[in-house]
Amino acid sequence: SESESESEWEPASVAPSNGVASPEAGNAEERARLSYRERNPCWLLPATDEMALSIAKWQSNLVTAGWKVLTAEQQVVQQLSSKALLRDYAQRLGLLCSLPDHYSTPAQATYPCILKAAIG
Repeated sequence: SESESESEWEPASVAPSNGVASPEAGNAEERARLSYRERNPCWLLPATDEMALSIAKWQSNLVTAGWKVLTAEQQVVQQLSSKALLRDYAQRLGLLCSLPDHYSTPAQATYPCILKAAIG
């Protein structure tokens, strides 16, 4: 489910920092900025799981606006940001051996270990 802040974020309100909206920009300065952007792309990289989900959701709009994004389908990003969903996904692929040991309850854990929430 979407959080309130995620549902309020709209990529149309965000443009790459050089301010060039399109290749059809009229004056020479705008064309030069576009040329610079083509040589030095502006990447949008998420710093939180919530922003990663937003970028995945809006990726086609962001690319159209000129951003470079490194993302996947929204469902895949959601699976990767949830330890429980990631574990289920790894199990379906036969890759559980690639993940750290999992304990369903603190009583089952072998200590020392690190306890982490399923999300985040």
